[in-house]
Amino acid sequence: MISLHGCERVLIEHVRLINSPMFHIAISGKTTDVTVRGVTIRANASTDPVNPSHNTDACDVSGQRILIQDCDVSVGDDNFTCGGNTSDVLITNCTYGYGHGVSIGSPTAGGIARFRVINCTFNNTESGIRIKSDRDRGGFLHDLAYLNLRMTNVGCPILIYASYMAKDPQYRKLNDLTPEIAARYPAAPRASRTPIYRDILFSNVTATVSPGRRAGLIWGLPEMAVTNVLLQNVTITADKPLGIFEAQNVRLVDSKIMTPEGLNQLACTHAQVVISPP
Repeated sequence: MISLHGCERVLIEHVRLINSPMFHIAISGKTTDVTVRGVTIRANASTDPVNPSHNTDACDVSGQRILIQDCDVSVGDDNFTCGGNTSDVLITNCTYGYGHGVSIGSPTAGGIARFRVINCTFNNTESGIRIKSDRDRGGFLHDLAYLNLRMTNVGCPILIYASYMAKDPQYRKLNDLTPEIAARYPAAPRASRTPIYRDILFSNVTATVSPGRRAGLIWGLPEMAVTNVLLQNVTITADKPLGIFEAQNVRLVDSKIMTPEGLNQLACTHAQVVISPP
C-alpha cells in the first residue's frame, strides 16, 4: 500500500491502513531517518476461519535510524519486520493484536544492530518476539533489547531460530520440537551468510501463552550457537516448557517459566544455561 526505497527523512503519521492485498508499509534500500507514528493498521488474521489474509505485513522497514511509535496493529503476517543492513531501531508504545509478531528477518545479510522494543503490548499474537533467518540469508545480529513488554494469549512469546527454510517437516513444527529432534539437525560449514545471533536482552516481560503452546524457543545452529541471551525479570506461563537448543550463555535472572512440569523446567540440548537464583 505504501512502498518506498532509498529515501531520507520519511514521516508516516496518523493514517489508517486497511486490508492491503500484501504489505501495508514497505520501506527498504539505503533508507535513513524513518518515523511511523500513530498509525493504525488492520487486516484479517491468517487464522481467520472465513477470510484469512496472508503476507499482509503491517510494517516492513529496513535502514538506519527507525522509530515506530504509538501504532495499533492487527494483521495476518508480521506486525513489524526488518531485513539486513538495519540499525538503530526503536519500537515503542505500540499495541499488537493478530499477526506473527515483532520480527527480524528472514533475510538478515548485512546484519542488524541496536534494535530496541520498549513498552509494547501483545494480545492474541501468533508470536511475540520473533527472530528468524537461515544459512543462505544470515548476517550478524547483535545488541537487541526487548524491555517492558506485556503479552496475553500469545502463541510463542520468544521465538529465536536460524532454520526458517528447513524442508523436513519435523524441523518446521516448532511447537512440537523436542531436544531429541533438535539434536538431529544436520550441521553445515560456517559461511559468510551463516546467521549469528548474539547479545540479546529480555527484561521485565510478562506473558501468558495460548493453550497447548510452548513458553518459547531459542534454537541456534550446530555450527553457530545463539550466544549471550539474558532473560531478566521475565515471567511466562505456558503448557509447554521453554526450549533452548544450540545456545551458549543463556541466563535466567529473577525469571519464572511456569508450566505443568514445574518452575523453570526447561527443554534443552547442546545448551549452556544458568538460572539465578537457582
